[in-house]
Amino acid sequence: MRARKSERGSALILAVVVTLVVAGMSGTYLTLSVSKKNAAFKEVEREKAFYAAESALAQAKYELTSNIDYDTTGLGNVTLNGIANTQCSVAVDTTGLTGNQRRLTAICTFGGGTIRTDRSIEEVVDKPVTQIKGNWRSAILSEDPLDFSGNVEVDGRDWNMANTAIVGDGVVAAMSGGAITVGGSAGLGGNGNAPPGSGASAGSLDANHNWGADGWDNDLDGTVDQAGETYPSDPDQALGFPNGTLKNAAISHGTYFTSQAAYTSALLLNGGSFFSDKIVYCDFIPSPPFELGSGMNTRPSVLVVHNAASNAVMKNVHGDFKGMILADKIEHINAGTTILGMIQAWGQFGNVFGNGNSTIRFSSEVLSNLPAIAVDPLFVRRSYREVVR
Repeated sequence: MRARKSERGSALILAVVVTLVVAGMSGTYLTLSVSKKNAAFKEVEREKAFYAAESALAQAKYELTSNIDYDTTGLGNVTLNGIANTQCSVAVDTTGLTGNQRRLTAICTFGGGTIRTDRSIEEVVDKPVTQIKGNWRSAILSEDPLDFSGNVEVDGRDWNMANTAIVGDGVVAAMSGGAITVGGSAGLGGNGNAPPGSGASAGSLDANHNWGADGWDNDLDGTVDQAGETYPSDPDQALGFPNGTLKNAAISHGTYFTSQAAYTSALLLNGGSFFSDKIVYCDFIPSPPFELGSGMNTRPSVLVVHNAASNAVMKNVHGDFKGMILADKIEHINAGTTILGMIQAWGQFGNVFGNGNSTIRFSSEVLSNLPAIAVDPLFVRRSYREVVR
């Protein structure tokens, strides 16, 4: 009987030990399960914070591309709170960067109370620019006939950007798809020949030009003398850009004007001189006189005077300008005006006259230093990294 009681006691002890072991294992398993569940939830929350950060970055890049500050916190600075339990912010800065580069830093937090997780992403974006190129073939280039009279000098010889010296033979003074008439005291020179006191020097004119058989890609579409090639249809095509490129560039420069009052006011705020290193777009019909400002701009610019009806006329032009002018039509360049670079027009150039000397000079150096332009308005990624916080 004693032996049996001993056996029953041993079995009981063994059962208790097994129960304790099983209970311990179950507790450990439960602890591991809870830990794994929490880790899984934590990872899900981290992913939610990450994708929220990506969404905030996308919003910031959209603001930069559209040039519209949708939440009035500054272009590229974004606060995104539309996702439940998520708070995001994007800050933009340019420290140590050049050109159009911007550094966007997104910080997003997910969760409520004291249980929160966050992710931080830093992205450097850039809007690539293209150097302006065109057909620099004359001091004045026109689709239609050109008339010169009065006391104006057009010099196709190649002048330096300082307007102090001739550095090459240059190009013709005037090129037109129609007739070129030189009268009065107007003097035109080019291709190494100085403008005379009146009339045109040898090799300074190219009249009745055939745009479809001249060995040039006049519309800059990548093909030379294709069937039906004509004079460029508008200023964008003249420079080989998609439609709207020059307008968008001027908007980004803050120099897009839809009224003469706005243009004149901005010119006065610039000290009365023309803007340097800008694309300036006048999308209105100017009333004479058209003022370029006093004192030549330091850096070359592009001036576009063009509207949807192609009837924006620069009339009675006054002032000084360095760069390239692209205008629907120009009538009368008046006394004392100096233009260094090139003019391209679509309508008849009209009568060019003044009470004193007016000068138009070709300069390849000026044209080679026109402001670079962003053809594609989209900001693209240059670098990307997650910042450990």
